Amino acid sequence: MEKRIDMKLIFIVVALLIAVIFFAGPTVIAQKKCYDTTQEDMSQVTSNVMTRGLSKRDVCESKFTVLVNLESCVGATSGTGNTAKVRDSIATMILPYIRPLTSSVKEQQSIHDTDCSEYETLMFSDPVK
Repeated sequence: MEKRIDMKLIFIVVALLIAVIFFAGPTVIAQKKCYDTTQEDMSQVTSNVMTRGLSKRDVCESKFTVLVNLESCVGATSGTGNTAKVRDSIATMILPYIRPLTSSVKEQQSIHDTDCSEYETLMFSDPVK
């Protein structure tokens, strides 16, 4: 009796894992590409600081553009419809296991706003007055 329950439980868990991978897998892969591209673009900004001697405003402008592109890319991966939020939530939970140390779009925007607070037009949130 116990073996039947164990086998049923294993079957259910495996079936759920396959369903989650099938359902959210494409979203996870697409979002991973978004974050990979962002990391490459941020590295390019850092490289440009060293080679071109960019000003702080230029760095903030470049990073702002990179983060706008990240937000757009991640938004495009979610798609539309009733299941978009569910896929996005699952992708948000799975992504750190596939790409450790990944900060969410909002976390990266918050860091950017802190670093570039003197340039109100380059902030994602409303500046505190």
